[in-house]
Amino acid sequence: MTTDRREATDRLQQTFREWVRTGMPEPAPAFEDLRDSSMYLPADVIAMLVNGRGLSAFWTYGQAVRQLAGEPTMPTATGLTA
Repeated sequence: MTTDRREATDRLQQTFREWVRTGMPEPAPAFEDLRDSSMYLPADVIAMLVNGRGLSAFWTYGQAVRQLAGEPTMPTATGLTA
C-alpha cells in the first residue's frame, strides 16, 4: 500500500471512529472504502455500534461497514451441494 493510500485509509478510519463516538448522526459519511478493511475496531467503538445500531459478530472496520449497509458480515458460501 502506498503512503498516500495508507494516509487516506487512516483518515477514513479516524472519521469512522469519530462518527460512531459522536452518536452516528445522519446522514452518515461515505465509508465504502473501508468495506474490505481487516483492521480491528477499538473496543469502545464496537460497544457503541452494538448498543446504538444493533450490530453483532463483527471486529473489523470492513465487517462493521458491511453490516451498516445491510450486507452480511462474513461472505456466504455459494454453490455448495450437500
